[in-house]
Amino acid sequence: MHMNRPKTYSAANGKGGGRQKMWDALRKAKAPLSAADLVEVSGSAESSVRSYLHELRRHGYLSQEHEGSYVLIKNTGKRAPSVNMAERTLYDWNLNPPMTGKQLKALWEKSGLSIAQWARNAGMISETGALGHAARKGGDTHRIIEMFDGKRPVSPAIEAKAKAFDETNATK
Repeated sequence: MHMNRPKTYSAANGKGGGRQKMWDALRKAKAPLSAADLVEVSGSAESSVRSYLHELRRHGYLSQEHEGSYVLIKNTGKRAPSVNMAERTLYDWNLNPPMTGKQLKALWEKSGLSIAQWARNAGMISETGALGHAARKGGDTHRIIEMFDGKRPVSPAIEAKAKAFDETNATK
């Protein structure tokens, strides 16, 4: 299991992860909140809270009222925006609803490839993962199949790779 899986699920379905709890508190706050307030609310480490606050502020979601207290100035809805700290990108689920499993499956079916070939060619899984699919009838493609079936939300990364692959192959 991936370490970041609970954060992806909480952002996608609006349930209880630390970032979602921070977002809920910011949305409901009647007064500025400090990082310490959000540590208490979310149960997250102070460094994680500060990193998330920094990215929300950098992307125009927060205003820093005075040293260490924040006010939400861009309330886009109930789901907490996802932040990829490594790439310093923000994905707002409220403004950009995720692709559905049915939409993802339609892109795969349109390709005419096996699921392993499609996922490998689109960069969703490795060559080893594609070989594992053939050997174990599932391999690394099981997560994608769970997305097709609605058992797992379609992640922004998978959505982007599927769309890019579709656009590249549509022009050929």
